[in-house]
Amino acid sequence: MGTLSTLGKVSSYTVKTFKDLAVIVNQFKLYPLVSSKYLVYQYWLQAYNIMATKEHFNYSLRRV
Repeated sequence: MGTLSTLGKVSSYTVKTFKDLAVIVNQFKLYPLVSSKYLVYQYWLQAYNIMATKEHFNYSLRRV
């Protein structure tokens, strides 16, 4: 799956495969972000969904 590491007050979760990113998506579905980071996450989620459905092979730069 992934690796959770903590250094002081900062924690990070690292994954090595695209498939493991589903853990992060599920986490933010259960516990949504409430700050401006929510908007950044929405852009990231859009990119994730494009790649998960392999639509990125059909995208031109104008569509992104």
